Amino acid sequence: MTISAGMYRMLQQEVPSDYVLATGRTTSVRIFVEAAFRVVGITIAWRGQGASEVGYAANEAGQRVIVRIDTKYYRPAEVDLLLGDPTKAKDKLGWTAQTTLDQLCEEMVKADLVLADDPHDEMSKRDPDMSNATAWGSTGTGGSGRLSKHLPKRVKRVIDR
Repeated sequence: MTISAGMYRMLQQEVPSDYVLATGRTTSVRIFVEAAFRVVGITIAWRGQGASEVGYAANEAGQRVIVRIDTKYYRPAEVDLLLGDPTKAKDKLGWTAQTTLDQLCEEMVKADLVLADDPHDEMSKRDPDMSNATAWGSTGTGGSGRLSKHLPKRVKRVIDR
């Protein structure tokens, strides 16, 4: 069932209450990053440990670094486990998550690539590099096997660092 269906069911309750719409599963940032890059045809190979770990584009000659850990993004009071408990939503609303992590990741990446190509998008107005973006859509890699020519300049800058 979709999140919006869960929210609709919440609004139909006689007595207001708090509900958690979640999968009840957890995953690492590493797995999420790997799933995001899979959407655009890039396989990540990891090297190093801790804050020195980097991710390489394993399916490219030269294996360039495309993921680096930046400690400035660490949360100051990091929790050991982030996990939503949807039990109440299931029991009271009959709601259960139906979207897999890979499906969610694919939707997010594709939506970002479409937004990156939208000249009317607020992000494009703030970041001039976004105005020359090409959406993933049906363009594929044009047979070249290299996705980078289809990515927004802003994404290329991050990948090429």
